[in-house]
Amino acid sequence: MSDEDKEKNKEEIKKEMKDKMEENMEQSLHDQFAENYNQSYSASITLFCTLLAVLYGYGCVFINSTSTCALTIGKFKEGSSYTLNALVFTTLAALVVLCIIEYVCMIQGVKIRKDNGERIYGFTSIMSP
Repeated sequence: MSDEDKEKNKEEIKKEMKDKMEENMEQSLHDQFAENYNQSYSASITLFCTLLAVLYGYGCVFINSTSTCALTIGKFKEGSSYTLNALVFTTLAALVVLCIIEYVCMIQGVKIRKDNGERIYGFTSIMSP
């Protein structure tokens, strides 16, 4: 082989390696994007199930409650219906749980956006710790 053939062969090998690297990088980007996309689906399902559980619990107490207030602390049930104290306590508990869910969802959303920004654009967000 002459020197020209060797140089052409080296250039072809370099080009093939570069093409393979670009293909591998593109494939890893697509895989990571699909993983993040599926992760957001699982977070949405968890959010939906938790919301249903909280609303079901609150709804059961709301439907079965009366407008009488219990005179003793800790008495939440009078006969077959709940007292007004139980309704207020359930409302506060539902609000706390919903605030926690909102906080967790915001953290997950920021994390997903930050991860995608670092992979795609090569920079970190301002909100990174």
